[in-house]
Amino acid sequence: NPDANNPDSNEPDDIDEAAAPEIGDIVTSGPSKYKVTATGKKNTVEYVAPKKKNVTKIKVPASVTIDGTKYKVTSIQAGAFKNSKKLKTVSIGPNVTSIGSNAFAGCKALTSVAFGKNVASIGAKAFRQCAKLSKVTIPSKVKKIGQQAFCGCKNLESITIKSTKLTKKNVGSKAFSGINGKAKIKVPKKKLSAYKTLFQSKGIGKKVKVTKI
Repeated sequence: NPDANNPDSNEPDDIDEAAAPEIGDIVTSGPSKYKVTATGKKNTVEYVAPKKKNVTKIKVPASVTIDGTKYKVTSIQAGAFKNSKKLKTVSIGPNVTSIGSNAFAGCKALTSVAFGKNVASIGAKAFRQCAKLSKVTIPSKVKKIGQQAFCGCKNLESITIKSTKLTKKNVGSKAFSGINGKAKIKVPKKKLSAYKTLFQSKGIGKKVKVTKI
């Protein structure tokens, strides 16, 4: 290119042109899209959606690198995977603290969800009508489960709840309505009595057994 060293060339100078992402920007990293939720020292993003439709497996990472800067993935957007027909397995990274409402609602092929250890909030209808989901472990930091969060998960027959922070106020109505009629829910020993009453008020059937872990 004869203009390569010509200072008057019209070739754009793109050095340092790329501005750092701002809060609210949608960015792509690997197979997924993210929304920037904090910049500066904190640098966080929210998982928005996979780039491709009909993915079968998703791993929400601990962090992503965008333009050379690392961002922690701390939440999953409301409706992120809603009605994904082929999604079978989900692994949620250790920095995610909240799962948005309807995030996985209607994922009828979903069989496995691994929650990250820092999940504290599971949104309303987050896993509603995930008919093939058979087993979940609710981590110890969970202090909110939204209404109808697991409603209609008719094959959900094994639930282990490690959290001791659940109350009638922070577990929404029908949160466990429509799970498998013979499900077993394992809970911390010191919460056995309280949680039996709690889950019965949130929609579990009379034959569902609540036992200590």
